[in-house]
Amino acid sequence: MKEFLLTKNTFRLFTLLKYIIALLLLNGIFGYNALAQEEAIIEGVVKDDITGETLIGASVIVEGTNIGTTTDFDGKFKIMMPITTKVLVVRYLGYQSKEITISTGSQISISLKPNVTQMDEVVVIGYDTQKKESVVGAIVQTAGEELLKTRGSVSLTNSLVGLVSGLSAIQTTGQPGESAADIFIRGKASWVDNSPLFLVDGIERDYEDIDPNEIESISVLKDASATAVFGAKGANGVILITTKQGEEGKPKFSFSTNFSFKQPVSNFYMADRVSVMEMKNQALKNDGVFDPNAYYSEQDINNWRNNVNPDLYPEVDWYDELVKDYGITSNYNLNVSGGSQRINYFVSLGYANDGDIFKTEPNPYYDPSFNYERYNYRTNFNVKVTKTTKIKIGLAGSLSFKNQAGYGSSSDDDWAKSDFFKLIYYKAPTYVFPIRYSDGNIGHDGGGSNPYLLLNYSGAHRNRKNVQASDIQLKQELDFVTKGLSLTGKLSYNTAFDYKQNISNKTGRNTGFNVPSYLYTPTDTLRFPSDNFVEGPVTIGNESLGAYKRNLYYEAAIRYNRQFNKHTVTAMGLFMRSQNISRVNWPSFEESWIGRVTYDYNQRYFIEMNGAYNGSEKFAPGLRFGFFPSFAGGWIVSNEKFFRDSRLYDVVDRFKIRGSYGEVGYDKGVNRWTYLQTYESGGNIYFGNPPSKYYTNKEGRAANPNATWERAVKANIGFELELLSHFSLVVDLFNEHRSSILMERKTIHPWFGLENPYENIGETKSQGFEATLGWSKNISKDFNINARAIASYAENRVVFRDDPKKTPDYLKDAGKPIGSDYTLKTDGIYQDWDDVYNSPGSVWGQESRIPGDLKYVDYNGDGVINDLDKVVAAYQDYPMFTYSFQLGFTWKGLQFSSLFTGVNGVQKSVPDALLFEFTSADYEQANPHNEQAWTPSNRNTDVPILRSNNTTRLHNQQYSDYQFQNANYFRLKRVELSYMIKSKSLKRNTGIGSVTIYVGGNNLFTFTEMDPRFDPEAATLSSYPLIRSYNTGLTIKF
Repeated sequence: MKEFLLTKNTFRLFTLLKYIIALLLLNGIFGYNALAQEEAIIEGVVKDDITGETLIGASVIVEGTNIGTTTDFDGKFKIMMPITTKVLVVRYLGYQSKEITISTGSQISISLKPNVTQMDEVVVIGYDTQKKESVVGAIVQTAGEELLKTRGSVSLTNSLVGLVSGLSAIQTTGQPGESAADIFIRGKASWVDNSPLFLVDGIERDYEDIDPNEIESISVLKDASATAVFGAKGANGVILITTKQGEEGKPKFSFSTNFSFKQPVSNFYMADRVSVMEMKNQALKNDGVFDPNAYYSEQDINNWRNNVNPDLYPEVDWYDELVKDYGITSNYNLNVSGGSQRINYFVSLGYANDGDIFKTEPNPYYDPSFNYERYNYRTNFNVKVTKTTKIKIGLAGSLSFKNQAGYGSSSDDDWAKSDFFKLIYYKAPTYVFPIRYSDGNIGHDGGGSNPYLLLNYSGAHRNRKNVQASDIQLKQELDFVTKGLSLTGKLSYNTAFDYKQNISNKTGRNTGFNVPSYLYTPTDTLRFPSDNFVEGPVTIGNESLGAYKRNLYYEAAIRYNRQFNKHTVTAMGLFMRSQNISRVNWPSFEESWIGRVTYDYNQRYFIEMNGAYNGSEKFAPGLRFGFFPSFAGGWIVSNEKFFRDSRLYDVVDRFKIRGSYGEVGYDKGVNRWTYLQTYESGGNIYFGNPPSKYYTNKEGRAANPNATWERAVKANIGFELELLSHFSLVVDLFNEHRSSILMERKTIHPWFGLENPYENIGETKSQGFEATLGWSKNISKDFNINARAIASYAENRVVFRDDPKKTPDYLKDAGKPIGSDYTLKTDGIYQDWDDVYNSPGSVWGQESRIPGDLKYVDYNGDGVINDLDKVVAAYQDYPMFTYSFQLGFTWKGLQFSSLFTGVNGVQKSVPDALLFEFTSADYEQANPHNEQAWTPSNRNTDVPILRSNNTTRLHNQQYSDYQFQNANYFRLKRVELSYMIKSKSLKRNTGIGSVTIYVGGNNLFTFTEMDPRFDPEAATLSSYPLIRSYNTGLTIKF
């Protein structure tokens, strides 16, 4: 007994010393309990819940303290704990942590369940899969279920926003059928193209029209180790989409439906008509116009102010008149999976309809609205022919219809993204005619520029797209040769046909449209239809094939996967070839010889080598193939004995270090045949007597015989941490040097004689970091809270871009971000005539400058403001820093999820019409902020003085930082609340396993410093507005 007391007191002494040391060194990171508490000995054993085997080195900690121990070689432990504490926390790598409530003096047995997501989670990589623990590349995989939380969108890429570190998804338009996001992985590294490579089930093909209900997972590959196997196509990153497969068991059905009510994110408005007239009078006065007929009379202004005659003095808010309260988007999906030991299947049918937000009228000839409709199907079969032979068969397709109002032109996008939207944005509400006059006839300005007229009576464009994909894959295991050896072969055939149809309603002498209408004139009279209208028929064009693609792909591979005690070796050798046909072009071919070798020692040390010998016939013979190698390694420090024996193991559950280095290519920016000299028509000579003109051919642009792909040398180092059973942290640091970027030669002598050649001479460098912090905690058996924060930063610089000779250093691209804008720098506003006269002269509107105009910085100090004073803009129109934050909880059947996203380091230019006043001679418009313009009595403003036209305002309207606005934003991207009904009685009485009902929304709130009239993410105001949606729906599983 004395011996025990001595031991107990000694233990207390050491415990006290450890507490003091921990508090001093860790500054209170660990919990601290009073020392004067009574303690008890707890003994126990920790086992695997499935096998019953004891677990060596499991961490056992008293909750809320730094008291802990680890299990011995028999899985047993002994720990002293205060009798007031009732909970032990037990953790072991690869297992789910467990909290045990105990009674004093008890001896317990604890069973831990394997954590499948940690140890056995399979990550899809290039041409193969790996266990998550052995991945040494920068790869992030997200489940397909996460994509389904972005309800109300028919675009796959929009569902990726905020889910993956290093990935930027920027949606620039909300037009149905055109709303796909622009994707960047780790920012920009080239001025040619930065689009990543997309593969669906290992094949490069159309992906945007895939139904998210068909997707099992999406893997984003970012570093050289992950992308080198894709050779000359992987430098911008790779996104692998894996579709769902069947599972052994009874058929499982799932039906889901979603309805979304959508409206524009931003409400647009301009200055009212009376304010415009008053500003125009002030602008004319500022410009020194003396002609009284140029001014609006008080009578005119009062007539509009008092709405004397709505036909002659209308006040029309065109945006408000043409935009609905809401549009509707709907999605439906039915899928079933099941099978036996010999064959399993997954079958999916989907339908999506994305409606319009603009008000349109029924038309017997065509649909004038913007809308998109899509049908999807997918079938995946897995057949086990023998114990060693398996076959996979996949068939999938989509049929989509895109419709948009048109202007009778042959180019749909040109009109859809300019004329109509410019009219409702830029001109509204300063038209001086109503939508319809009091007798029902449509008003216009003589050029048919009534936005209502353009929307409903200007024809339409229709697109029909048919995409089909078929795969067959054979796998033969060769264990009879050596264990772990297998052969696989894959054959795929894919087609995409895009049909177009134009419907023209353009006719007439003045209005140009087949509808009764009046023409406004500046006098108090109206011109009637007989004066300006000639009726003509609606012309429905034949459907024609706009574009098509055919792809034949085949591959053969040999794989080896074998474990020898503590050693695991895998290897892969793969050959692939792809033939692509696009319309009448010659077939193009790609070919790759790919290899990968990995080694894992005892789940502690990992080595991986990848290589691709990749070729394309778009380059000259002898330069068509290149080798792209990569090397990577990893170390799971937390699996080391010294780590498990340390106190760090009480806090750190898992710690992994990984790094990679390699070279990847990108060939998308190089056109075919650029290595050959071309000839084109256009030359002419005079010959004979008398001389006659003869048309000839001439040499085109000089050839680029050394045309090649861009080369990207990438380095990456990453850290993965799991802490206290609830926290996870992944950090990656990366660096890239991009060379051989295609660009036009600028340092060519003027008498070269041909168009300057394109050569692979450009260079850039980029670097940055990514971090993902996650937290999840089970508050009780039925209540879980989870959160995740993602931050990504990627900056870039041009190393070499062949600037023209004699370019000043500060105007050269070298050292500046890719795609930098060069603008004049403003220095306030001229406050008086002395300020004007004492400032440098200007090559733009020198004689028209007056107090109140913008003042520019003479950057080069030559006494003249001109293009040589332009300097690089502070930020670019794409983000360098992106971030997101997810927060959610589950409580029994109730689930809540939310996603906030944001960007920093972005600026965008504002169109002149939304910045200045009276920018067009065809119509008068001004902005609300123009009323705050500089005057002698209002000097404390940054809005320049009002000017009446572009000539007098020429100085102010130069490209300067005044035209840029901060486009940083923070947005509530997504929120959803759902409830799942699931009970035995429901299953027994109806056959329904569960019913989930949800409500939510997308793009609900946005905080930004930009003009609130437009969204900071949108590309321009010449495009369809971005959308806010309110969603509701249900999912039934049975």
